[in-house]
Amino acid sequence: MANQEVSEKTKLGKPLVLRLYESQRESMEEFVKSENRRLVNEGLMPKTSSDYARLIFQKGLEAMGLNKD
Repeated sequence: MANQEVSEKTKLGKPLVLRLYESQRESMEEFVKSENRRLVNEGLMPKTSSDYARLIFQKGLEAMGLNKD
């Protein structure tokens, strides 16, 4: 219910759900582990795989010139 309220207030559509193939999931897990190791070594908080997926998706939109920000 809370997500619906947020969507109504911000006029966002339904969240996009990406389903990765097994090999893509494995690559993503390896990437997340190595990046989080780097962040922790630098004294920063680790991120979730969802955070990285959002970042990668946003960078892809920017590369295609589709980012509205």
